[in-house]
Amino acid sequence: MCAKKADSPANRANKKPAGQAANEPSPGGSFYAVGIGSSAGGLEALEELFTSMPAEPGMAFTVVSHQHPGHVSLLPELLGRCTKMPVAEAQDGEALKPNRVYVNPPGCHLGLMNGRFQLMEVPAGEQPSPL
Repeated sequence: MCAKKADSPANRANKKPAGQAANEPSPGGSFYAVGIGSSAGGLEALEELFTSMPAEPGMAFTVVSHQHPGHVSLLPELLGRCTKMPVAEAQDGEALKPNRVYVNPPGCHLGLMNGRFQLMEVPAGEQPSPL
């Protein structure tokens, strides 16, 4: 699991004011983006993680798993059963928001640039992989 700060240059200087709860994003929208790579056998570990997670951890979670193109993924629905955070497939150009879980769409590479998801088709003949 890797955590990366999702913010803009204007937000880097923002600090949490005294008395602000640890799970609240800082003024200006700075928060952590947590990337989680998973294989087909990782569902149980993901369920354990999200079951123990508070409803508003102040972070955005992106689960990237191996899924073949054309496959209908049940992962958003399955993870949605074990967290109070919204869970959905990441959409191209969508802004990352805290207190949410995003899942990569089947058959796509998923990137994050300037706080927005970038979906990239897997080149023909290349095996899609989570990492």
